[in-house]
Amino acid sequence: PKEPDRWTRVLKEACKQCGQLWLPELTVHSNLSHALSSPRWTRLYLASLATASAMPEHSAPEGIAVIIGPEGDFVEEELSAAQAAGAVPV
Repeated sequence: PKEPDRWTRVLKEACKQCGQLWLPELTVHSNLSHALSSPRWTRLYLASLATASAMPEHSAPEGIAVIIGPEGDFVEEELSAAQAAGAVPV
């Protein structure tokens, strides 16, 4: 699908604009439960409009994942499932 290519371009442009030296890996999952079950994440964040918490700074980005959901935000059941899986809403 064209959507991952579009987001890869957006990531590259954002990195250029802020002077970031590394390009985050983009992974598209078919659903939230699939994303939450990935064993690769050591720290998992959920970008949500329902929280006022800022994402903490990390000196090494390896193993950190940020799950970005639909435009209208996650529904309450999704937020609960993500938090139960260890995701921190930011």
